[in-house]
Amino acid sequence: MNKAYNRLFENTGFKNALNATNGAVLTHSIGKSKKSETVLTAKEFCSRLTHLRDIGKLEEKKKVQEELF
Repeated sequence: MNKAYNRLFENTGFKNALNATNGAVLTHSIGKSKKSETVLTAKEFCSRLTHLRDIGKLEEKKKVQEELF
């Protein structure tokens, strides 16, 4: 599952949309909370997206630092 989300994050449109959330708390109102009712709970889904967004911010910061030096 992680590989699928990592590949999705390679999509520029998806990455830009996720980065545009600017650190907002992500929610998923139609997701299930019981593991027995879903592949990913709403919490797991939002956690994966938040993690990818954080990785993107680190990549951006590293890129800016490399450009400065």
